[in-house]
Amino acid sequence: YERIVTAAGTHGSDAGEPRMLVGTLLSHVSGHFTALMALFSGQAVVLVPGEGFEAGPTLDVMSREKVTELWPAQHDLRRPHTLQSCGKPGNGVEIELRDEHGVITEAGRIGELYIRSAMVTEGYWRDSERTRGLKDGEWARSGDLGYWDDEGYFYLVDRSRDIIVTGRTSDNVYSRLLDDYLCTLPGISQAAAVGVPDQELSEAVHVFLVPREGADLDLAAIRRQVVRELGDLYEPKAFSIMTSLPYTTVGKVDKKALRTAYVLAQAASSEASPVGSYA
Repeated sequence: YERIVTAAGTHGSDAGEPRMLVGTLLSHVSGHFTALMALFSGQAVVLVPGEGFEAGPTLDVMSREKVTELWPAQHDLRRPHTLQSCGKPGNGVEIELRDEHGVITEAGRIGELYIRSAMVTEGYWRDSERTRGLKDGEWARSGDLGYWDDEGYFYLVDRSRDIIVTGRTSDNVYSRLLDDYLCTLPGISQAAAVGVPDQELSEAVHVFLVPREGADLDLAAIRRQVVRELGDLYEPKAFSIMTSLPYTTVGKVDKKALRTAYVLAQAASSEASPVGSYA
C-alpha cells in the first residue's frame, strides 16, 4: 500500500476534472497499475471497451468521456519517431539494458530490459527456482529486448522467447519487427512471425497472416517486399493464411499456440496443414 501511494504521488494531474484513459485490461499489470495510479492520485478512470486496441473506438471514448490524461509530454508530435518508442522511464523507475553477458549496452545496441523500482515484484509466489531466474539482487529481468536512442527513449524490439534463430548469420530475426512491417502492407489485417523447426536451418521464419476482408494476398510479392525492406534474413520460408489469430488472456498474440499448431500439423501430415500453409 505504501509503495502504491508513493508512486501515485508522481502521477498527479493539473486538470480541473482529471480523467485517465486505461486502454489495456485491468487483469494485466499495465492496466492494473495505471488504474491504481489514477485512483490514488484523485483521477477518474475511463476504460476502453473490447479486448484489443482499436484507434476509432478509442478516440470516440476519449471525446465522449472528456479524457484529460493519456500520453506523457515526452511524446512529441514534432518528433514523430518518438511515437514508436515506449518513452522514458517513469519517476522512481531505473532501467538497464544488458547483453547476453550481463554487460550494460550503449545507445543503439539491443539488450534485455532490467528494471529496479519499489513497484517491482519480489518474486514468484512459493517458487524460489523461478524467482532466481527473474531477480538479480534488486533488479528484475523483463524478458523484453530493446534499445536506447541518443535522447534516452526506449524502443521495444521483441520478447527474448520470440526471437527466431535461423543460424544463417550471427544475427537473429526479431519477430515483432517483421509483424509490424507486414501489417503496413495492403490487404493484411494481422500478422505473426514465429520460428519453426527446419531441416536446413536452426529455425525457419514462418508467417501467419490474416487478410483484410475481400483481399487476395500475393504471397510472392509479400516475400519480395519483406526482403527489400528488412533484408534476406527476414525472408519468410512459408505462410499460413488464417481467419484469426489466437490471443492470450492479456490480449497478446499467442505465438506459443501458433508454433504448437504448426508442429502438430506437420507431424500429422507432411502434405497439408489444417491452418493452410503456403510456400
